[in-house]
Amino acid sequence: MEHDPELKRYMKLIAVSNRWDQVIFRGCLIGVFTAVGTTIGFALLLLVAGQFVSTFKQVPLLDTILEQTKLDLLIENQLNRLNETPSEGSSGNETPEPATPLIYNNKDLNFSFSYPAYLSSSSENVDDEGNKYVQFTGEGDGIQALDLYTNLDVTVKGLSTQRFANIPDLGRVVVYIYEQGGSVNNEEYNAPIYFAQVNKNGTKVVFVAYGEKDLPKLGREIFTDILETLKFD
Repeated sequence: MEHDPELKRYMKLIAVSNRWDQVIFRGCLIGVFTAVGTTIGFALLLLVAGQFVSTFKQVPLLDTILEQTKLDLLIENQLNRLNETPSEGSSGNETPEPATPLIYNNKDLNFSFSYPAYLSSSSENVDDEGNKYVQFTGEGDGIQALDLYTNLDVTVKGLSTQRFANIPDLGRVVVYIYEQGGSVNNEEYNAPIYFAQVNKNGTKVVFVAYGEKDLPKLGREIFTDILETLKFD
């Protein structure tokens, strides 16, 4: 029986395409393009989500939902990772172990709190109003400096949002968040500012922290965590 030459040609092409080397080659191509597509898709999703957060953050209900679920913090962290440039000699998979928090203990006013270990440098300063305060500084993500005032009035101005910190024995304390910056005792800052004050047994404790422009949500969480460790003896 005589076969159609065209049919023979197609059968030969099918045989070649089913060879093991061709199957492996196609599998590699599919895997590579699937991975690339997933990465690009995830990046686009994060960018869209970031725009969503930026656009609607002024809507109180949406802003509250994002904060309570910490979805805004997740988006901020992922966007920040996408924008990072891996350092030389780094595999990009290393996760540093968190250092043990440091403890500040004011024996005169009988209160204490914990704060991140990277804020290891502390000093006593005087602001433009002549008020004395303790400042904690160091190299780390989220908060660049933490100022502690006791029994003093501190004025912070700017466009702010609010959330609450739950402090044992004190209940809920209002936290003021100035993501676009503002002024502290008439001194202007263009970085995120976090402000809260607590009154207990006649003692006023005021916390003011300064964050990083690219990580305002992370600074908010760190500041809130610090407040929630506050204890009065």
